[in-house]
Amino acid sequence: FGKNHPLTDKRISNVFDFSKLLKFSANIDYIFSNIASHSELCIFHKEDYIKTLKNTESSQKISDFNRKKYNLGTPSNPIFREMYRRHACATGSLILAADLVTSKYDYIFSPGSGAHHGRSDRASGFCYFNDIITRILVLKNRGFKKILYYDMDAHYGDGVVEYFKNDPN
Repeated sequence: FGKNHPLTDKRISNVFDFSKLLKFSANIDYIFSNIASHSELCIFHKEDYIKTLKNTESSQKISDFNRKKYNLGTPSNPIFREMYRRHACATGSLILAADLVTSKYDYIFSPGSGAHHGRSDRASGFCYFNDIITRILVLKNRGFKKILYYDMDAHYGDGVVEYFKNDPN
């Protein structure tokens, strides 16, 4: 997003460094995740959108048609060097978190995740993939009946709320 944008790669390393300064590191397991696979991204996202996002990252270009269709290359969803990988990694992190919380841990904190504006077929509000919806769907597929989504962001998580607005669980 550029060196002065609040969502720079330093945000995650700053959280990591700060946790060390506060001596949290003795009580925390730091686990690195993989990038979500194409099939994992397809749990929520449309295949043509995933392919377009990956191709746009690779070429750093997008057609006017795809710019409008997928809401990419805009001030809120700029084209940048890791626009696919950064968000696929955040999604992979929350998929791993779903694995770990069902087997080994009571809670997971993923400082690089939380793309609550993303839609299945387009970017929105700097969110290219919606890692939160993907994680909730993974948990539902594993038999979880009731899931609490608590968003602590300063503004409305419209992508998540809109997708689940008619889901009573």
